[in-house]
Amino acid sequence: MLFNSYEFLFFFLIVWVLYYAPGFRKHQVLLLIVASLVFYAWGAARLTFILLVAMALNSAISYLVDRSDSRKKAFILALTGVSINVLILASFKYAGLLTDTFVGFVQLPHSSLVDKIISVLLHMPLPIGISFYTFESISLVVDVYKGKTRSKTFLEHAAFTSLFLSFFPHLIAGPILRATEFYPQIKTKLFKDIQWDRAVHFLVVGYFLKMFVADNLSTASRWIDFPMFEGNSSFGIVVSLVAFSARIFADFAGYSFIAVGLGAMLGYDLPVNFKTPYISQSLREFWQRWHITLSTWIRDYMYIPLGGSRVVLWHVCLNLIVVMTLAGLWHGAAWGFALWGLFHGIGLCLEHLFRIPNTYGTWTVWSPLRIILTFTFVTLSWIFFKTSDFSQISYFLVTVFRSIKEPFELERFVYVLFFGTPVLLYHLMKCQPIANMLASITGKKYAPIFRGIAYGIMISLAILNAGPPYEFIYFQF
Repeated sequence: MLFNSYEFLFFFLIVWVLYYAPGFRKHQVLLLIVASLVFYAWGAARLTFILLVAMALNSAISYLVDRSDSRKKAFILALTGVSINVLILASFKYAGLLTDTFVGFVQLPHSSLVDKIISVLLHMPLPIGISFYTFESISLVVDVYKGKTRSKTFLEHAAFTSLFLSFFPHLIAGPILRATEFYPQIKTKLFKDIQWDRAVHFLVVGYFLKMFVADNLSTASRWIDFPMFEGNSSFGIVVSLVAFSARIFADFAGYSFIAVGLGAMLGYDLPVNFKTPYISQSLREFWQRWHITLSTWIRDYMYIPLGGSRVVLWHVCLNLIVVMTLAGLWHGAAWGFALWGLFHGIGLCLEHLFRIPNTYGTWTVWSPLRIILTFTFVTLSWIFFKTSDFSQISYFLVTVFRSIKEPFELERFVYVLFFGTPVLLYHLMKCQPIANMLASITGKKYAPIFRGIAYGIMISLAILNAGPPYEFIYFQF
């Protein structure tokens, strides 16, 4: 059930009306759990049991960890819980990749049984959103072990955990929640307490980015797929790569913003997952602005436990390369994703080696150049993200350099410029000098008027010029 579908709007309207109805106030948590399961089953009915298993398993294990009478017992239970979550994720997401890689290196005897086992492993179904709710499950178990969150009774804990993992606004593609931030928000919600400014802002911007920008750019960005880039000019390929860079931001940020807006409509404050990542002046800053809930999860549960930046320089580089490669594999079960993560890991390592400062929120005369260099690095890395086959990646790079003399496609450039301009403007408006200039022009008195006009334009464009509806890119993760 896509957020930008009539089915979802009808579904949400029913849930929302019932949610604030006086007769349902005492049962809001149960209503949201049931609604979330219906939402999930709408597109993945046969795999809903995996989500139910995750809810039951992590409710029980985290509660037992919390109530353990010894630190050693709590550690064993927590380790067991984390291991089971990782095993479930690996079984459904990476069985095919590992089997395909293993079969490619090892000559196995041919028999009906062996072939059947290989076929089953290669075609394991991928439950939608499993990467997201698995990471949330792991953080829950670890945080309970550290004493960061507690519940009074098992039934209360099971209800809180079930809602935490299944809450439908964020269920499919994040943001990745933390129990320490979400559990305290679980209480009776009243209609009068809705944060309308927050809800409207994120819903309007989110739907605009998805329907007007991302869906329209999807056509142009397909030109970097194999074999469509063959016969294209180098300029045309680069334009298509930039189109994909704009599209993946608009698509993923759009989903995340819609999730925040829907959460606000239901009285929940979900974390903002994107903060204008394409004005980053370094890769470290990029990962502080892009998919923020994933990067902070990796920092807290992988990077810091490995030693973080408190160790010698070579160890810091090793930590960065390891966690970023694993982060790449988290995105998809293909070695191209691992290469994408490795590419970023090496880039982060080079920043440490050359002591490039993290200038988050500051502006100097060198800022435009640093922004261009960081954006170029990030955009080039999307090649590995978009194309998972090594031979296709190398062929893509060869084609770019081989097709320099081919005539460029003016129509595609104008198309990408038109639908990509909102992404550019969105980022430019957050640059410190431009933001200060706009604030001085509008002032506090007229800011709401300009905001209302902007909302009206975005709503009109999203409705009247929406592109063909596509699934959100991160649904596959």
